Amino acid sequence: AGRVCGGAGDISAAAGGRGVRVPIMGREEGAMNRTLGLIVVVALLAVAPAAAHHSFAAFYFVDQRVTIQGDIVEFQYRNPHAWVHLDVTEADGTVARYAAEWGSPRRLGRQGVQVDTLQPGDTVIITGSPGRTPEERRLLLREIQRPADGWTYASRGRGRLRR
Repeated sequence: AGRVCGGAGDISAAAGGRGVRVPIMGREEGAMNRTLGLIVVVALLAVAPAAAHHSFAAFYFVDQRVTIQGDIVEFQYRNPHAWVHLDVTEADGTVARYAAEWGSPRRLGRQGVQVDTLQPGDTVIITGSPGRTPEERRLLLREIQRPADGWTYASRGRGRLRR
């Protein structure tokens, strides 16, 4: 798939008068290359979300559990994961801010947890997997209880809401 150039001022003249084969892409080859390129782009786009989503084990000790009790300061019900921020009184009497990472709002919503389920000031007990960096005071939320009304959410695999 090529042609031999010949004539004054073309590539063959620059090559000492010898014929030089110059590849010419036909319509079929061009269409095949565009199709292949499109397939590669689609495959990369399909893999990107999977690569972007992290493994919880990279950030938390998923085989360990800790329990904290405190007052909710903020409940962030947004993608990609909801967060519960609370003030916890430590053993020495100091108050420390903790953050508990929860599931996606879509998944939580299907399980009955809504944007107004938790309010600032609610006292809660959270059990979860501790973060790998203790100074960050983060947990991966596995269970949350609100003693004032007995509301409880427990994540066992897909999670469930108990009232």
